[in-house]
Amino acid sequence: MLDIYKRDGCCIVRGVFSAKDAATIRSSAGEVYQHIIGSKAPKVGANTLHLSDVAKQSPAWMADFVVWTVRRFIESDAMGLYRTLYGDEVVFPLLKCIVRFQRPDHTLSFLPFHQDADPANHGTHMVNCWTALDPCGVDAPTIEVVKASITGMRQDLFVYESLEKAGSVWREKLAAVQAEFGRFGTERPVFHPGDGCIFDHFALHRTYFTESMTKPRMSIEIRAANAAEYEKTFGKVDRIDHRGRLFLH
Repeated sequence: MLDIYKRDGCCIVRGVFSAKDAATIRSSAGEVYQHIIGSKAPKVGANTLHLSDVAKQSPAWMADFVVWTVRRFIESDAMGLYRTLYGDEVVFPLLKCIVRFQRPDHTLSFLPFHQDADPANHGTHMVNCWTALDPCGVDAPTIEVVKASITGMRQDLFVYESLEKAGSVWREKLAAVQAEFGRFGTERPVFHPGDGCIFDHFALHRTYFTESMTKPRMSIEIRAANAAEYEKTFGKVDRIDHRGRLFLH
């Protein structure tokens, strides 16, 4: 797994969550959406729930859902790569961990190729495990990641903001991104519920869809960093530590 991650900047991990656990997360997330916005299937383009917000909701079962989900991740094979990168000093900043409901009929909500690295704090390394909670890649939108070695990644791009916010600057950066495709290629996985893709915070990625993808998709993103490094940059934040303990501020 580590060799593939270093070579491609991303790696596919089958069964991050078991089919049963993925179904439980999917169902529980639907209940969270129902509680917060009044619908299990949001009708806008992309509905994103930050787990820090979910954990602070009433009733208390929502915090239990967040903790249970991250603890299941800690028990997964994907956690092995996180430990390889950060040792036992793994922390899950809940503001950066999200559930997302994506409808394919709202293409304007699809964020173009972008990086997770924050231009202001890019020295704080993070990895993300993007995990499908619905079948995707055939009938529903999946994720597309530009494959590039860790050493060859474009750390000067910082395609971070949406097109509407960045305007012409984003278009210039997009041209630089597109110039890399022929050299690296992209990963467009077909996923069963519970399958995931781990990628570096400099990896360029986006939602991938075609006209044949007519079904909605829910996914969950579990981001992690080195605990000491993250706290040094951002202070004490809502988080779950490597033992699965919840800390809210």
